[in-house]
Amino acid sequence: MSNRNTKIKSNKSKSEFHDLIFINPFDIKYVRTMVDPTWSDRDTLSKWREDNSSFLPDKKLLDLLDVDELTKQWDVYPSDRRVNPKNCLMLFKELCIVLRMIDAEHQDAIFQPGNPVPGVVYSKSKKKYMYRHYLLDSSDAKAPTKVLLFDTEEEAFDSYKENRDELIRSTASAALNYKLISPRVFMEYFNNADIRPHVRSYEYYKNQEYLKEKDK
Repeated sequence: MSNRNTKIKSNKSKSEFHDLIFINPFDIKYVRTMVDPTWSDRDTLSKWREDNSSFLPDKKLLDLLDVDELTKQWDVYPSDRRVNPKNCLMLFKELCIVLRMIDAEHQDAIFQPGNPVPGVVYSKSKKKYMYRHYLLDSSDAKAPTKVLLFDTEEEAFDSYKENRDELIRSTASAALNYKLISPRVFMEYFNNADIRPHVRSYEYYKNQEYLKEKDK
C-alpha cells in the first residue's frame, strides 16, 4: 500500500460520498420479475430455508442465516439475476451483508455516468481519490471504517479491492468456524485466493466489460 495514504476522520470527508445506485430485487418495482412468485408464500420459503440449512449443527441457528442470491450470480448483469431455489444459497447473515454491500458498490459504478470504479470518489476539497476502508479485525459489515486518500484513482481502487476481497474472505472463514456455511459451498466459492465472489479488476471497469454481461 502506498505511503501516500492518509487516514481521514472528518465528517466533511465522509459527506463527500454519495448514496449508491443499485438494483435490489426485493424492491417493489423489481420483486415481481426478479423473485420467484412461489416464495411469496411464507411456508414455501420457510421449508426451502430449512431444507438448505441441513449443515447447521443446531436448527436454532437458522435465524443467523439469510438467503443469498449473489454468490451463484456474481457475474450476471444485475437486472438479469433471479431470486429462486436454483440460484440461491443459505449463508451466514454477515456474509450476505458483505456481499450485498460490495455488489451495490459494483452496481453503482456501472450505473453511474462518467465511467467510475466502485467505492472510489474524488474529493474536491482534498484533491485526492478516497474510499471507505473497513477495519478487518471484525467480520461485521457494520464495523468501523476509516477514509483513505490517494493521488490516483487506480491506487485508491487497488487498495479498495484488497480491502473488500479480504473482507469477503475473513467473513466467510468466520462463517465456517461458526458452522454457519455449508463446507461444500465454502470449498467451492470461498476457499482460495481466487474466490468467486470478488472485486473485479480496474481494467474491467475502465474497459466497461460489464456491457458484455448485459449483452449476453
